Amino acid sequence: MGLPGGCDWPAPGIAPALPRPAGICCGRSGIDARASHAFDLAVYPPGFDASDLLIAIASGDDRSYASRAVQRANHAGLSSIAVVTQLAPISNATITIQIGREEMTPTDLTRMPALIAALAAIAARFEPRAPLAELLPRLGELVRAILPSRDVALGVAGALADPERRVLLVAAGPAMSIARATALALAEVGGLLVMTQHVEDAILGGLRVLRPGDVVVQVAPAGPADARHRDLAQICSAVGIDRWRIGGPTDGARWHTDLPTGDETLLTVVAAIPLLWMVQSMLAGTDSDSTPS
Repeated sequence: MGLPGGCDWPAPGIAPALPRPAGICCGRSGIDARASHAFDLAVYPPGFDASDLLIAIASGDDRSYASRAVQRANHAGLSSIAVVTQLAPISNATITIQIGREEMTPTDLTRMPALIAALAAIAARFEPRAPLAELLPRLGELVRAILPSRDVALGVAGALADPERRVLLVAAGPAMSIARATALALAEVGGLLVMTQHVEDAILGGLRVLRPGDVVVQVAPAGPADARHRDLAQICSAVGIDRWRIGGPTDGARWHTDLPTGDETLLTVVAAIPLLWMVQSMLAGTDSDSTPS
């Protein structure tokens, strides 16, 4: 995803930060981390501390700012990690992690699971006893557990073939990055009116833009937002809005995709898979023989 930034090592005088999914990954491991866009970090640099760590994510056209942020960090004596694709390298980082060959775009969902998994692995090294670190070795198992639910995602894609339907993706915490990327992808491939909102904003008036028959997609791995997702489910049922709930209980949703139990941040990687199926199915005209790579 084109959401570059940086992360800081726990230290007095916290420095910059990284994209929201990375900040949450680090936060779940007990790390003092914050998020910033690479543009702000490069153009309005904060005071760096030599004990800070910068994590920069470069997608494609925006890598110049991420590279400049890394350069500033280097001059201040910081270590840096660059998470990049082959076509968007950052040559001046201390460590480089490549998560793909092609350039990432804001609508490229296919890189998001790999991106979040890479950031989760980095965060897990800070605190090996954190739940995130304990669950990370099981990521492959968690992904395999979601595979039988593909037909549900294809069913949602079929329902969204109606261009009159509006779609609202709702999430909180680490799932917001997945929801935003999905909304951009749906708007691009499906020509739909698609929006993304925090679950709290959706409850406090955000649903007014929807009509009966429209669809709310709740990206909701089990976590602190569970109660508010339940409240949103009740409101949607009362006004006749269809829902697809990914994670948590069904709560009367028309479509439901179950997620394994575990750390909310890492389960966001798993939650991205049914969304990928839906987007690719719409791109292929809901061809059920089309399988995402």
